[in-house]
Amino acid sequence: MSLLAGYLVFTFLLTVQPVSSGTDTWYQWRPFLTISSSLHSAGGHWLLFWQIVLPIPFIFFTGFATRGRLTFFKLMITGFTASLGVEILVFLLNGIPRFPVHPFDVDDLILNACGVLIGTSAFRILGRQAWMRQYITDIMSWQEDDRKAKAYTGNFIDRK
Repeated sequence: MSLLAGYLVFTFLLTVQPVSSGTDTWYQWRPFLTISSSLHSAGGHWLLFWQIVLPIPFIFFTGFATRGRLTFFKLMITGFTASLGVEILVFLLNGIPRFPVHPFDVDDLILNACGVLIGTSAFRILGRQAWMRQYITDIMSWQEDDRKAKAYTGNFIDRK
């Protein structure tokens, strides 16, 4: 659970960091415009790298939470929906006074979708391995036992 919290904080901090878009517009709908300009800038490669890599842990967290039961397609849809949700949230943050402008960029969705595809493929490939299936089962059954113990303790305390 602490890994998930750390990942979410890290993702939030990377998402809301000030970005210079070069324009005052709040959206960018032309595909590959930001990608091509980032490829030609000095620090743009890191931006592209993070846009692709950032969704991968989310896919693994989702896969573990669902015990690997989501199909490839459903895991992809979940990852893409989360990416779209983050992009919409960042767009809505533009309404906060003195908050750095973060344009809604279709290229972010394209790069995140690549990361979701990589993460989903890696999770599915690793999910076929016996050690990974055992790990998913052990982790999730441990959490379930912990929930049952807390529920039992809570019910016992409430009866007094």
